[in-house]
Amino acid sequence: MRSIQAAVWPSMRETRVLMTSASGHPLLKARLGPMTQVHPSALHTLLEAVSLWQGWPLSAVLAVDVRAPSFDIAPGLNFGDRRESDRYTLEVVPVGLRRPCRSLPTSTAH
Repeated sequence: MRSIQAAVWPSMRETRVLMTSASGHPLLKARLGPMTQVHPSALHTLLEAVSLWQGWPLSAVLAVDVRAPSFDIAPGLNFGDRRESDRYTLEVVPVGLRRPCRSLPTSTAH
């Protein structure tokens, strides 16, 4: 089945968007304005539009940096029940958390 994978990385300066086909072929690369200044329905409309344009379902990830000065990078964004529709699904994923480093086994060979 054909589908679209999308990743959205918001920051205080810009929002980067990458959309690819299931096979990894780039469909859309964009650097847009910061999400703090967008219309509340902008992300929903973008995801719906690309899905409709291609005629394929879309799976999106909104990667939010928890280290950012404002973790709630898009306070005006109105997701409500729009984290999924018949055209797309959206998962909000916190990034920037450091995982504890596992100890590597010590080699006894000299």
